[in-house]
Amino acid sequence: MKYCIFCGKQIKEGQKFCPYCGKPQSKMSNSTGLKNTGTGKNTGTTAPKKPATSTGKQKKTAHPEDGGSKKLRLLIIIIIIAAALVVGGIVVLKTGLLDSVLSGSRTESGQEDEDEDDRDDRDRDEDEDLSAEEEAAAEEGESADEEEELDLSDIDIDAVSDSYAEFTGVLADAGDCYEVTLSDTCNIYAYDNEGEKVIRNDVSQIVLSEIGNWDVDDYLGEEVTVGGYIEVADQDVTMALEDFEGPELTEDTAIHSYQIMIDDCTWEEAMQEAQELGGYLVRINSQEEYDTILTQLNAGDYSKYHFYLGGRRDSDGSDYYWVGTDNEFIGDSLNSSSSWCQSAWYDGEPSYADGDITEDAMNLFCVGGTWYLNDSSMDLVGNYPSYLTGCVGYIVEIE
Repeated sequence: MKYCIFCGKQIKEGQKFCPYCGKPQSKMSNSTGLKNTGTGKNTGTTAPKKPATSTGKQKKTAHPEDGGSKKLRLLIIIIIIAAALVVGGIVVLKTGLLDSVLSGSRTESGQEDEDEDDRDDRDRDEDEDLSAEEEAAAEEGESADEEEELDLSDIDIDAVSDSYAEFTGVLADAGDCYEVTLSDTCNIYAYDNEGEKVIRNDVSQIVLSEIGNWDVDDYLGEEVTVGGYIEVADQDVTMALEDFEGPELTEDTAIHSYQIMIDDCTWEEAMQEAQELGGYLVRINSQEEYDTILTQLNAGDYSKYHFYLGGRRDSDGSDYYWVGTDNEFIGDSLNSSSSWCQSAWYDGEPSYADGDITEDAMNLFCVGGTWYLNDSSMDLVGNYPSYLTGCVGYIVEIE
């Protein structure tokens, strides 16, 4: 058998290198087993050592691949794997960082674009606000200039601050409207119908453009006080009437003209028709006026007729009064003991009813050639058709 001269392992004959330790065997003497010391001398004739075979365990010499070499290879493998992991992590980290950087760059770029757009929008808004403010300031300046141009020192009525105003003057009928002629002229500051502020000096008349439900006809020629909202239309100062005050209406004792009408109508219809004829149901305010009307009736053949007069009472009242064109009471009670016509009533009248028929209106009728005041139904033909059909009329007073 042949043994390695270095590690003592058994090797095959003819092997030049030990398969265990890798050392060359060429300089070995196969016969003597002497070790070459490198000095050119032999160290002796001692036979090569053999491993122990008898009493103890044979001491194993570490094979490079079984010990240190394997550990070295394992360490190298671990180092390579660790290095690969580190390199891979770095690559992943760099990739993520790059994406983050690129994303951040894109975000910053987008944000910058948005910020720039926002700045542009703000700039436009600021420009528009500034333009609006400048325009408003210009309008204020123009308005202020206009007001500065108007001399308000002599203004009597400031209808710009408060368009409601009151005036006193004489009421007149102007045809298509009513006018109030002022006692004293005045200067008025007001809006015109286009919304402009204007001044009208020496105004002498107020045109009542709207009178609402006010009945002003009974006050024509009278001094009245009117209140309402005014504006300037062309050269006129107009008023939408809100308040009206005139003198207390008194009994008119003047003698007017009288028109006798024959019509089977009601008292309310007679009131309306009299106004359509340009007058009103007669109001007799003196003995002289009464005698004038009776003379006119006696001159014609009217003794069979019952004529409605312009007087009535409330359904729950007992006093009769003359009424105006709006059916409002005028003057004093006509059936009181102090009235001029107390003696002109028919005996026992007013009676306020005839059986079940209520009597609320005044009329004039003739009995035995004498005319009397009487209270009657407001619908004579309707209540007494067989007796009064064709025998009803009314008297119109025209001033």
